[in-house]
Amino acid sequence: MKFYQKIEQIIKSQSFHFKLESISDNFFNLKQELIIRNYLVETFNSLNVTYKAFAEFPRENSKRCDFSIIAPKNLNEKPFLIELKFSYPKDANYFKNYASTFKRDFSTSRLSSLGLNTSMFVLIVPVWNKNDMRQLNNKLNITHNLNMYMADQDVWKENALLMFDNQVKEGHIYSTIKHTVNKPIKVEYHFSN
Repeated sequence: MKFYQKIEQIIKSQSFHFKLESISDNFFNLKQELIIRNYLVETFNSLNVTYKAFAEFPRENSKRCDFSIIAPKNLNEKPFLIELKFSYPKDANYFKNYASTFKRDFSTSRLSSLGLNTSMFVLIVPVWNKNDMRQLNNKLNITHNLNMYMADQDVWKENALLMFDNQVKEGHIYSTIKHTVNKPIKVEYHFSN
């Protein structure tokens, strides 16, 4: 099985869904990219003995990869580099202007001295009802500004789909996975990779 299939298998799993619900419940007021990334790394490592995943590796000057998979017994094998982006529906003008971010993190050479491109790009977009979040914030007497990044329409999906369709034309594989959790409010997590 290829690495992208292993990562996709983890994201599709029931245990990942339960963890996502826990993340949503405990960290709904935060951007959750690092928490999700760390769980993916831990889960990959618990399921594999031949390969090892590392967060924020490799690094080159100010660049780093979100996580990579290496073969400890064959260090000549190039690492499989994975970039995660946790974005909100209104980011980059509803993803209309997201192509430059995508190109920078995926399509171009990520770590030039190593001659490595990103092998897999995972876009995570959470969506919730702004009124539900407002009520939760009021109930708990907390404030955060994440509601301002929620869209009233799904135009972001069309723009993101168009961006990924262009990558398919270049030979990249693309799929979407959706998890709906209900803690502390209903949140749909859209994973595109």
